Amino acid sequence: MSIPLDVITEILSLLPVKSLLRFRCVSKQLCASIDSPEFVKLHLSRSKETYSKSSLILELCSGFFSANLDSLDIAVQLLDHPLDGYPEKTVEVIGCCNGLLALKRYWRNEVYLLNPSTKKHRLLPDIVIDSESHNNNSNIDPFGFGYDASTDDYKLVRIIMSSKQVFVYSLKTNSWKRVQDFSYHDSFPISLQGGGALVGGALNWVKLKWDCHPLLITAFDLKNENCFVVPLPDDMTNEKSSFTYFSNLSVLGGCLSLTCVNRTNINDCYDVWVMKEYGIKESWTKLFSFSWSPKESNLKTIAYSKCGNKVLLRPAPAKNSHFCWYNLKEQTSHEFQIPGLPLHFWSKPTVCLESLVSPHEMLIPLDVITEILSLLPVKSLLRFRCVSKQICALIDSPEFIKLHLSRSKETYSKSSLILEFYSGFFSANMDSLDIAVQLLDHPLDSYPKNPIKVIGSCNGLLALQRHWRNEVYLLNPSTKKHQLLPNIVFDSESHYNIPVISQFGLGYDASTDDYKMVRIIMSTKQVFVYSLETNSWKRVQDFSHHSSSTIRLRGGGAFVGGALNWVEVKSDCRPLLITAFDLKHENFFAVPLPDEVTNEESPFTYFNNLSVLGGCLSVTCRNMRNKGYYDTWVMKEYGIKESWTKLFSFSPSPKEAYLKAIAYSECGNKVLLRLETPDVYHFCWYDLKEQTSHEFQIPGLPQHFWSEPTVCFESLVSPHGNIYQTEERG
Repeated sequence: MSIPLDVITEILSLLPVKSLLRFRCVSKQLCASIDSPEFVKLHLSRSKETYSKSSLILELCSGFFSANLDSLDIAVQLLDHPLDGYPEKTVEVIGCCNGLLALKRYWRNEVYLLNPSTKKHRLLPDIVIDSESHNNNSNIDPFGFGYDASTDDYKLVRIIMSSKQVFVYSLKTNSWKRVQDFSYHDSFPISLQGGGALVGGALNWVKLKWDCHPLLITAFDLKNENCFVVPLPDDMTNEKSSFTYFSNLSVLGGCLSLTCVNRTNINDCYDVWVMKEYGIKESWTKLFSFSWSPKESNLKTIAYSKCGNKVLLRPAPAKNSHFCWYNLKEQTSHEFQIPGLPLHFWSKPTVCLESLVSPHEMLIPLDVITEILSLLPVKSLLRFRCVSKQICALIDSPEFIKLHLSRSKETYSKSSLILEFYSGFFSANMDSLDIAVQLLDHPLDSYPKNPIKVIGSCNGLLALQRHWRNEVYLLNPSTKKHQLLPNIVFDSESHYNIPVISQFGLGYDASTDDYKMVRIIMSTKQVFVYSLETNSWKRVQDFSHHSSSTIRLRGGGAFVGGALNWVEVKSDCRPLLITAFDLKHENFFAVPLPDEVTNEESPFTYFNNLSVLGGCLSVTCRNMRNKGYYDTWVMKEYGIKESWTKLFSFSPSPKEAYLKAIAYSECGNKVLLRLETPDVYHFCWYDLKEQTSHEFQIPGLPQHFWSEPTVCFESLVSPHGNIYQTEERG
């Protein structure tokens, strides 16, 4: 039994990246889902919520080491990544956001983005800087890396300290641009410290005087791309303050955190503050004070523990590789070493979440690309799947498949007329019926002894049955994908198995996001429902409307209002009512016909056709009192008898022709009709406003064909149901 899509997505969102990368190999469908932008964001949000997939990144001359924040008693591992690192070309972490690391080579201007979980990376383009106004040594320049939610973009900020120029890199455009210069406090010497801590959609640094006395926090708004001031606590900025120098700026639990040295006590201690509401000066709160030994070390707050009752601390620089857990409630500390870590290392630890975020972004915003692709025909989309893994993942995602289908229905520009023959299927474009039909290439062989018949159509899927056999298929003629449905287990004593005279219908159950096929065994009135989600049949309540053996069902299971519809007719073809099958509740109910159609004294002599016009149920009957005209009715509100409206009356030539209403034109001012006589088949456009008709033949179509035309939208809907099936059926 298939697992619902939302359940599988929820399970996958809780898995580590390493497992997800393996699961991408299970199937194309699973790969597409994991690579989809929606899932990447969901997985990232779960990582932040659970706080269970974060690592401590430690940089050494020999490379990067990684330690799991949940288990710092387990030895560190050398982080395998594609950037080579050795003493003369050491790589330094200059920023981290949502699982992406911003890296810079020492003494060089090479800047990279790296996802250590997926091993994907990219080299950023160089900045074009006025060489006369600055020293091109990037080692003295502050960097900051963050996410701009307003544009769904990752941005890297570099401040050229020698010239105060500010440059912003956009991952979406893969380019740098110069913005307003850094201008707060012209007096020097002033330095920026703090690593560009990302809080509140802004990157933050502390401005220091020459003696490391903090002045204020300089922030860079990633949305508006300008600088602003974030105030410090009064205790820090007062000239008579006991704080002598700034120690560390970091992020704790999503809040800006500042650490400074307090020398008013007998023993020097570090005071750690947090800004509980970003930008609100009054929200600064002293989290704790802590005395560290040795005193000459510089304390760095790293992160809360998973439970939030402890803070991980690290001296930098230090003569050893000690870390410390500080218990906020007990006000006690516990020093420890991470196994496998060298005694001496120079780096500042960086907390990095596991994520699937890619360092390679599209130049055009994702929503724009999605909108463009949703308007393209399926043939083009199948080709574009080869452009990149990201485009392939987008096109294969369930969300895009539904969007593309809705666009097909809205524009009505990607629909075809499917015509079946003994030799196969022909397809005609509904927008250009004056162009010759094309033989539809599909994987199901068809030959005169065993031709295939269309028994239903819904959202681009065709339901097909081989004549005189119980083989039933689902086919998407746009993608060429198909599957053979499993056989029904019949009660062999209650009917003749070959052939089984049945009524079929195919529709979509929006309540379960499932496609269902209904089969009514006319000899026994047994009803079976096939679910594409479970790929199985089940028997439901028998068909019981009108027990008279002279009653027949006609109409092909027209799908409207979440139900399949047939007309019950008497032996003389006089219509009685519409029998409908609710796909959600899987039971029958009656839909009334117009009084003029069912009245015993009605001039209508027989039912002709049941179809769908513009999403409304439509019925056509022959009016012999009115010179043999055909009257076509539409039910503007499904299930409401009073909403039946006569759309038009039409007298075909010759009058003995059989008429079928197929579809509206794209503009909605005409109705496509098919006329059938013993001698010839042709089509007709009936103009509703002018009440005139124009008969024509579709080029390339034989004059004699026995099929009823089927309108089929182009779509990417799969006949294999749940996209997480590991093997294609059929």
